[in-house]
Amino acid sequence: MVETVIPLGGTSFLIRFCSTKAMHMLLSNKPEVVEHLFCEFREWKSDDAACNHLCWVLIKGTPPYAWSEDFFKLISMKMGVMVDWSSESRSKVRFDVAEVLILTSSMRFIDYVFSLSISGKNYEIGVVESQYNSLDWEWSHDRLPFTAKGGVVVQEPSCPHEVEPSVSRA
Repeated sequence: MVETVIPLGGTSFLIRFCSTKAMHMLLSNKPEVVEHLFCEFREWKSDDAACNHLCWVLIKGTPPYAWSEDFFKLISMKMGVMVDWSSESRSKVRFDVAEVLILTSSMRFIDYVFSLSISGKNYEIGVVESQYNSLDWEWSHDRLPFTAKGGVVVQEPSCPHEVEPSVSRA
């Protein structure tokens, strides 16, 4: 029935079906699992494109007494939404850097320094996009964040004409 599921970026996916009939059957009789995992399940539209993406960032300079999921969620708000953090960071194996996975709409390289006052003391917290941004990261069902219930786009689009790529400098 389903041939492949292809990430489009962030929380959107393209589902390739074995046939158009299989696609229409699933669209008309959405199983409970589909409604549980996705907030939107529909046919492809010509203007569908990735508008966000998952990205690992490294957070440096956090004092050990502030080291918590809530603190990293707060820091992540500047760039997007915190989705998860590495098991090494969660288990506090080291305090020099935390690895945090965020969902962001920014297409720019992430590189920030925050000046924060924590318990009356001033700190500089650095956040930089990891050079290792694995595309192999998978959602684990016990850690599914609310953002994972994103949209899904079904049926691979057909391109009636060649598209010329264009590049512009921001």
